[in-house]
Amino acid sequence: MKRYIYTLIVVCFLSCNNHEPSSHDIAAEAPSQVLSEAIEDERGRDDSDDTVSKRKLIKKGTVAFETKNIKSTKKTIVKAIKKYSGYISSESNENSTYNNQVVIIVRLPNNNFDDFLNDISRSIVNFDSKNITVKDVTEEFLDISARVKTKKELEKRYLQLLTKAKSVKEVIEVEKELEIVRSDIESIEGRLKFLQDNVSYSTLNIRFYKTIDTIAKSDSFGNKIINAFKNGFEGLTYLFLFLINVWPLFIIILIIYFIIVRKSNKQKNIKS
Repeated sequence: MKRYIYTLIVVCFLSCNNHEPSSHDIAAEAPSQVLSEAIEDERGRDDSDDTVSKRKLIKKGTVAFETKNIKSTKKTIVKAIKKYSGYISSESNENSTYNNQVVIIVRLPNNNFDDFLNDISRSIVNFDSKNITVKDVTEEFLDISARVKTKKELEKRYLQLLTKAKSVKEVIEVEKELEIVRSDIESIEGRLKFLQDNVSYSTLNIRFYKTIDTIAKSDSFGNKIINAFKNGFEGLTYLFLFLINVWPLFIIILIIYFIIVRKSNKQKNIKS
């Protein structure tokens, strides 16, 4: 049926325009072939220009470091984010017995990524970890762009063919193919938008933390008093639990005590 539709497209355009088949007619008849040619054409144009300046690069990074002041470090980072036209996509805080940490995910214009990282690195004594990756998606970007262009040309052909359909059956078949093409366009454009977003804005995951001195904290006078109360309460709890566990022993002791007292009283009465 697809061959029938493609053939009908060619016949309609030949009869209406009365000239030799153009590249658009061929695209309607063999979209896969035209797609390959379009991709090669896009690549050829890119290679003839300044390829380096047109590279589509996705840059991502993660850094982790220790700081002496959480608030001051965060203030420095936020200031740098504004300076380089970025924004915070997410932020999380976590406090534990041993450290307090903040994790910030920053999105920055691709051209400002290195400058931003160098700026905040000036106040960092040492990185616990630092990992920067750059992925070249130029080829995929060109392929997808060519696919979108070809699919849209095919969509136009189907729309033109729809106006020339002479029966309900032809209309239904053309609309069915048109729906498939539009679904392909939506999917491909979604991927293209995703790539463009990641190319335009780089992502940096920043984790910084402050270690809590648990030894110094536990040696303070106030903490010693608190710990003494806690230890005393725990000792009393253990004693109470111990007494509950040995209650049968207390009953036996009381019975023996009453027997001894009773015998002692009887002996006193006999002597008297």
